[in-house]
Amino acid sequence: MKQSLWEGTDLNIKTSLSKEQLQQENQRLKALSELDGLTGIYNRITIERKINEALAAKHSGAMLLFDLNNFKDVNDQYGHIAGDELLQNVAYILKKTMGNNMVARTGGDEFVIFYPNTLDMEELEQKRQMLQKRLGQIKIKNSKQFTLSASFGDAVYMERDDYIKMFSRADKLLLQNKQALHHVRAPKSQMADRLNKRVEMDTKLIRYDLQESTPVEGAYYLSYEVFQGIYRFLERALCRQGHKDDLKSFYVILFTLTEKEGGILKPEYREQEMLLLKTQIHDSLRRNDVFVQYSSCQYLVLVSDADAAGVELISRRVKERFYGNQPKNTADVILQHSFPLQASETRGSQSDSTAVGMDEAVKKS
Repeated sequence: MKQSLWEGTDLNIKTSLSKEQLQQENQRLKALSELDGLTGIYNRITIERKINEALAAKHSGAMLLFDLNNFKDVNDQYGHIAGDELLQNVAYILKKTMGNNMVARTGGDEFVIFYPNTLDMEELEQKRQMLQKRLGQIKIKNSKQFTLSASFGDAVYMERDDYIKMFSRADKLLLQNKQALHHVRAPKSQMADRLNKRVEMDTKLIRYDLQESTPVEGAYYLSYEVFQGIYRFLERALCRQGHKDDLKSFYVILFTLTEKEGGILKPEYREQEMLLLKTQIHDSLRRNDVFVQYSSCQYLVLVSDADAAGVELISRRVKERFYGNQPKNTADVILQHSFPLQASETRGSQSDSTAVGMDEAVKKS
């Protein structure tokens, strides 16, 4: 019988050693994945993650961004091996001079330095001058004429900053400084590459600023100015030929709180009752519906994908929840009126004849 490869060995020891070796290899590969393969400092993905983590923890920091001037000429005149050695020497200086601060090669001849503690502009300028001096000491073999220099941009932490925002500000300054250095526009190919990079960064920044940070279920509560802007935008969209059918399912609902006899709600009850109604409107509607406080006793709601019957169901649901959560011995009534959205060009001339009124007083039973 053929002898087993594992016969006479301790399987537990073998398995243990194998796991330990595997863990070490995984750690080694993880470390390698975080580094730039040529220079041995952080790559772009890693530095973005680490800077975001530092900003989230300390809410402070400063960034220096730089790229090497005329680096293409180095590759063209001395070869790509000399260019690679130059980049490695830059990384060596960064690691030696920056201490525990984070450094990375973000692409080509572009590098990022991040200082966890916020520096003022004078301190950043001192850092820049020191680094420029160190870079000027780098030499290329068999060349006595070459002197290395760099163009810089910087950014100091501002509220709600992340890597994208700080990099974008620093990159814009870098580009301005590079153009001022040469007093002429950079080559079209270089300008196009940097422009594409800036557009990509700006796009990320815009999406970050516009998107809702922590989306929640229920209707979206807005300021009156924003609500009015959305309403007018949809009015204008209705004016476009071929789009009227797409938006005819938008309805506006007005909820009004009154006393049982129809009078104005007493001030001592108003704030509490309006807060209760706000909660029920929010919870009864969907994430794509919006609402706003119109007056001290009224809310405006804009709903989509609805008709008169659907609006009636929505209103009834709000009222039932309001009355179900209302304290005892209160006599408030919700008056509700709704109308469909119309093209802005018809507003005023047809609103009285086409609005769908569904006034009602629903008393708490």
